[in-house]
Amino acid sequence: MSTEAGVVMVTGTARGGVTMIAEALNAHASACIGIERYKFRFLRHKTYDGELFEKERFFRFRKADTNQTPDRSAALQKTYLLMKAKWDGARIVGDMVSDLLPLQGDMMQANPGMRFVCVLRNLKDVALSWEARANRTGSAWPAEKGFAAACEKWAQHQADLAALVDQPDLRSRIFLLDFDRLVEDRQAQADALRGFLGLGQDRSYLGEFERHARHLSRQPVHRIPEQFHDAYKAVNQAPARLLRRAAQEDLEQWGKEAAG
Repeated sequence: MSTEAGVVMVTGTARGGVTMIAEALNAHASACIGIERYKFRFLRHKTYDGELFEKERFFRFRKADTNQTPDRSAALQKTYLLMKAKWDGARIVGDMVSDLLPLQGDMMQANPGMRFVCVLRNLKDVALSWEARANRTGSAWPAEKGFAAACEKWAQHQADLAALVDQPDLRSRIFLLDFDRLVEDRQAQADALRGFLGLGQDRSYLGEFERHARHLSRQPVHRIPEQFHDAYKAVNQAPARLLRRAAQEDLEQWGKEAAG
């Protein structure tokens, strides 16, 4: 890690667009974001040591770190090879791990310089994605993690994140990205995220935002099946509305930073 690099975590509720944002960041010449690099360390062992992001340690994979290792797939192997090549000149390094929100406060307290990119996605799309994965034959996704489980987890995460955003000493270290507006606001979202992270313009980075926006624009609109209406309606959406307003503020504030 270069002496100027900062540590950045990308998180949000699982199936909420977190991987897409990490992929976009990794397309930038000055960013190195792991793909669930320390999933087990964070979620199971509650280990948040900043030394995990020193170069030698970051590229030395251990079983207690994660199951998402370069030998698992050609795509991950390519990702980490490219990351290693640009690591020394990176302005930001970090990791992408979904479902960190309940731990985020402790992580920020333990690492005062650590910043978070928190991806917001609407409950309907998250819950329908959980349900589809739970029903997929041969999937490693647990069958009990369907629509109702997603409603419970999403509600918890929105409340946890809203509480963090309400703390002035933490707010400046959190960027809220409204995933549901990625198609219509792709350029603005990309620029604001750059502004927050202190990154310069990069054609590949913007191209990755464009690619994901095109993919999302082709997705069909799904309705919530009747058997899930009660579970959906029971969720308190007030924290999510607060977060959407805060995300708009981030878009405007950090967009100006990028333009300046």
